[in-house]
Amino acid sequence: MTTSNRVAAGTGSEGSALNELRYPAGIFVDANLDLYVADYVNDRIQLFQPGESNGITVAGSGSKGQTIELYYPIGIVLDAEKYLFIVDQGNDRIIRSDLNGFRCLVGCYGEGSQSNQLLAPSSMSFDRSGSIFVTDRENDRIQKFQYFKESCGNTSSVIQTVYASKLTTNSSIYFHSCSKSSSYYEAIQVNVPRSGLYTVLSKSNMNTHGSIYKRSFDPSKPYENRLLEDDDSCSPYHFKLTIYLKTSITYILIVTTYDSNMTGAFSIFVSGPNNIDLKNIVNTSSIIETVYASELTTNSLTYYRACSSSSTYYEAIQVNVHRSGLYTFFSKSNMITYGSIYEENFNPSKPFENELSYDDESCELDQFRFTIDLETSITYILVTTTSHPNVTGEFSIFVFGPDNAGLKNLSKCLH
Repeated sequence: MTTSNRVAAGTGSEGSALNELRYPAGIFVDANLDLYVADYVNDRIQLFQPGESNGITVAGSGSKGQTIELYYPIGIVLDAEKYLFIVDQGNDRIIRSDLNGFRCLVGCYGEGSQSNQLLAPSSMSFDRSGSIFVTDRENDRIQKFQYFKESCGNTSSVIQTVYASKLTTNSSIYFHSCSKSSSYYEAIQVNVPRSGLYTVLSKSNMNTHGSIYKRSFDPSKPYENRLLEDDDSCSPYHFKLTIYLKTSITYILIVTTYDSNMTGAFSIFVSGPNNIDLKNIVNTSSIIETVYASELTTNSLTYYRACSSSSTYYEAIQVNVHRSGLYTFFSKSNMITYGSIYEENFNPSKPFENELSYDDESCELDQFRFTIDLETSITYILVTTTSHPNVTGEFSIFVFGPDNAGLKNLSKCLH
């Protein structure tokens, strides 16, 4: 018997170049003798092909078109379809590659000791049925997770539950994005008889958008209680949500469209460890949209906003509501807008006095957005200005709430 050895990867000295490693912590060799290395301190996965000394960064720091950030990856497994499964120890999770990049499988909502959480996982392995076993080191346990291989195109072999409905002009409406106007939606109550990992897919001729909420959904607060959302993980333009659901919790699935005011039929397919109960929530509330359009010019009024040393143009808009409740305001403009709302009176020489709320960048493209409780007995003043001094241009204000809002330009009266 003869033995020989050679260095398969790395130089023997730590580093971050393509031919170097820094505390390699896990390896996997596939049928083609390709060597995958969890390059722990470099926060990346390196692929070394036979005879090559330089590695290819396939995930993490320095990868081409990086779609996932790793923090101390410690283990790696490649399945028969050449998808990567990574033990991302520093982020306390297991992630998997797919056609759209990477997604989280286990530990997707932070570290902990619950059954769907991990704390410093150190390794993973599959059994013959495809279940994932994870060494959950700091929790002093081995976790077993059922893994369901789902496909957006052919789901017949894994689908447990199917739900069909449609959005019409009689459906409830809300807005799910600052950059979009209102959309029709359907709220579906979700209850599972067995806790586990479930995948929810949509199919429709519409461009669908899906969100899952914990316990309740308020269309005036679309970000509150939201656990997960997606609009295009499945082609063409269908959502796919993979999430751990518990028997003790009622969830709300919101099905809407990416584009505004679209109608049509849709189907929901759910795979998981058991059938689930999907029930249409009737009599869901709608929001009403009010739109206001104007512009800031060199003839607009000016004031010094929030201790600024330079003045900005502004427009004061009187706001009255016909029904008390929560209202959301957001702006659309080519300018970087800044919005403030005041109770009863706005004094430009005292911009903090009577101010109830303000914002400048909660929406895309540096647009303001805030949600506030308004009463019919009070007159409010919305001040629209810009983050930078002496900027002019057109803007639109969108208001969503339980009823129309009265919006009146006050600046013309103040000249």
